[in-house]
Amino acid sequence: MAAQNEPAGPIPTRVDGRLEIVKPAAEWQVATANDVVLKFGNYGVKHVAVNWNPMFSNGGGWDRSQDEEPKITQRPDGQTVIIVHPPTLGKYKLRVIVDFDDNKFAIASTEENVRVPDRNPEKFVLRNGPPIFGLDLDAFSKGHVSGLALYSDYDFPVRIDAASMQFTLQTVPGQSPVDFDPKTGEIIARSLGQAVLTVQFGGFERKACINVVQNARGGGYSTCPDVVPGGLKWTSDDWQLSRVPGPTEPPRVRARTQ
Repeated sequence: MAAQNEPAGPIPTRVDGRLEIVKPAAEWQVATANDVVLKFGNYGVKHVAVNWNPMFSNGGGWDRSQDEEPKITQRPDGQTVIIVHPPTLGKYKLRVIVDFDDNKFAIASTEENVRVPDRNPEKFVLRNGPPIFGLDLDAFSKGHVSGLALYSDYDFPVRIDAASMQFTLQTVPGQSPVDFDPKTGEIIARSLGQAVLTVQFGGFERKACINVVQNARGGGYSTCPDVVPGGLKWTSDDWQLSRVPGPTEPPRVRARTQ
């Protein structure tokens, strides 16, 4: 039996130049298994870990670094790959850490953009709640539109940015209560009134009502009857992401960071 305080073994040492990430031929996709091709010669491998460092800031949500511990596999073409799942859309720095059998480890990284999947989502909403925006001309004069989507074989909601969606803005003729930037999703209040924003993404169409009032803190927003006779009407399917209960963000596992 080993002594109670016996050291576990020599500390692994880092070696440079042993690990290489092959530049992918296409952008990675969120909510999708993506192959990452590695080159590290004929060295035996004990363990692989990856972590994601976002190179952007878009308001939080599920946009956090996610760590994984993927397994190494061999493709039929002979290339060595790991499978990774980017946390969300945007540009990321992926870092791969490989522990080798000779008690050394190597680190390699690559900066890549992550886009929406080729397949359509199972569900898409603008927000977890009735899509009514209240703005005023003073303290609450700006808003922001983004979407959330659920994809098959992926348990976590994916934040969809404005650049991936299509928009149509409808107002009362002769009125322009808001300015809207379709590239960023930003809404800016300009004058009192109502506007209906139609959003299309992945085969879904969702509508939001924008109220510009004198004091947005007072609540009591309408459903835009001035723009759409009778106002907009929604069911819970229009705004609830309710496929399965579960965690609100991807799981995290520890990875070597030396």
